[in-house]
Amino acid sequence: MPATSIEALHRSVEWAASDVDAQVNHLLQKTALELLLAYHTRLTFIKVFEGSVPTSELQAAVEEPVRHWMGDHVPMGSDLRKRTCFEPGFGPAAEAILKFAGDHGVDLIVMGVERLDPVMAAHVPKSATAYEAVRNASCPLLPVR
Repeated sequence: MPATSIEALHRSVEWAASDVDAQVNHLLQKTALELLLAYHTRLTFIKVFEGSVPTSELQAAVEEPVRHWMGDHVPMGSDLRKRTCFEPGFGPAAEAILKFAGDHGVDLIVMGVERLDPVMAAHVPKSATAYEAVRNASCPLLPVR
């Protein structure tokens, strides 16, 4: 069963450790998986292709990490394997994610965002995807780095 409180989640991370980002990422994945199993919900992974429609080989290559994650985290006999799918999206990323969410009645979007080194961040154009998605989402959106 998922942790019973935010305090319990907070206590499960060694915040001063050098790998705190990895600990939090692992904790979020574990908690999300526990919630999915407890509430019999559906899990959809979306990869947005902002250019042209990908080849079947590219799409298969993008789906491979999802299959690997499933193998590592979802129990073999779990019906969550049947309730998990991969969906390609096309066009601007935030727009494609929010369109999918609206069309399918999504209750929560969990979106990965990258953390840039401060020196690199000063020289790289800012991605508006997470900002646009958070700003325009019709359901709760949790950005995770």
